[in-house]
Amino acid sequence: MIKKTSNYISQDQHTDRFVIRFQSQLDQRITLESKIVEKNFRENYGLFDGEPNELQEDFDRWLFDAKAKIVKACLAAHQEAIKKINEDYQRELKYRKADKYLLYEDPKWMMKDEVIVNNLVRFRFTIPILNYLWNINRYTRGEALKEMFDQTRKVAGQVKHKTDNGKLYRYATFVSNDAFYKKMASKIGCSKNYIQKYFIELMDIGILKKLGNVGRDGTLYADGYYIPYGDNQYRKEVFLRNESKFREGLRNFYPLRIRASKKK
Repeated sequence: MIKKTSNYISQDQHTDRFVIRFQSQLDQRITLESKIVEKNFRENYGLFDGEPNELQEDFDRWLFDAKAKIVKACLAAHQEAIKKINEDYQRELKYRKADKYLLYEDPKWMMKDEVIVNNLVRFRFTIPILNYLWNINRYTRGEALKEMFDQTRKVAGQVKHKTDNGKLYRYATFVSNDAFYKKMASKIGCSKNYIQKYFIELMDIGILKKLGNVGRDGTLYADGYYIPYGDNQYRKEVFLRNESKFREGLRNFYPLRIRASKKK
């Protein structure tokens, strides 16, 4: 990963620059228009600075009217620009720096596969769901991580993820229940029912693993595993990777298919 340098420009700095530029352009336009209005008024009515003149109120009204038109026109133009940005840059607007999956961009092995991309576009909640799951337990640390491991042992025993090289790692897990679905549905903008249908498909592919039930309405899922490093530090890895079973699963991805009922 490329490290940030001292020249890195933050989101706030970008915003500040656009605001300053916008305000400067507006001020310049108002100043120029004010000079034009004053010139035209003098030529027609003989108004002079510093001299009492009964036309001063008329001049002030002319000037304010001109400023008002510029401000309204500028605001209307920016509203049109915002509308155009919303239409043309939907992926960029939805992007978060913490996201792992970016439509048409990353990961390359997924986004270069036309069939997979067509499915991701067709089922538009796939990317938001994958990113939500990626971040939900990515930074779990300390006591919360210990509780996660304890809960996994309580629900599923000493089960661990076994990699291709035979190493065993503890699962990265989360519990789905009504509160979980409500929060997730609100975040990504779809219904609980849709999320549950997606979860069934993700389980079929192997992107999610169901480890057991928690309480009356909860399910313990794993979406990856933790690789330890350093002093009690862990790096999360997901099950989804560039392997034939996942490529084929995503090519045939169809979360809204009619199927036998499964408990989620």
